[in-house]
Amino acid sequence: MTTYAPPPRRRIPLAAIAAVAVVVLAGAGLLIGVLLGNDSRESTPDRSAVPAADRSFYDAVMAQASAEAAMPKCADLFQPGKIIDDLKGRNGCKDPDGSIVWTGWGRCDDGRHLFTVDASSGAPEGWGFGGDVFHAGKTPGDKGFSRDYKACNGS
Repeated sequence: MTTYAPPPRRRIPLAAIAAVAVVVLAGAGLLIGVLLGNDSRESTPDRSAVPAADRSFYDAVMAQASAEAAMPKCADLFQPGKIIDDLKGRNGCKDPDGSIVWTGWGRCDDGRHLFTVDASSGAPEGWGFGGDVFHAGKTPGDKGFSRDYKACNGS
C-alpha cells in the first residue's frame, strides 16, 4: 500500500503582507483625503480665507515677501560707502533695463570674495570685498583696487 504525504504548507512572507498593508492603507488615506476635500497639492494661499478687514494687510505682506525674494538692482546692491551683501553679489543683480548682470568676483586666498563692478550695470564702477564697503573708482588704475587685489591674492 502506498501512502501519500500531504502537500507542503506554503507560507506567505511577512514582508509581502506588510507591503500589501501599506499599499491598502495609503490608498484608503488618499480616498479619505479626497472625500474630505483636503488637497495637499494647493501651493498658493487662499486669499478668501482671510477676513475682509485684514486683506489689505495680507496683500501688503505678500507683496513685500515677493519683492524681497526678487533679484536686487545693481545700483542698490553696489553703493559707494555701503556694505556689499556677499551672497546677493555672487548671485547677480539687475541693470536699469531689468536684465540680469553677473558682476565680476573672485575668491581670495583668505576665503573672501573681491567684487569688480562695471558702470554698465547701473551701479558706479568700483570694487569691494563681500561683507565690506564698496569703493567707487576705475578698477584697473586705482591704487586702492591694486592694494585690495594684492591682498586678495596674497601677493
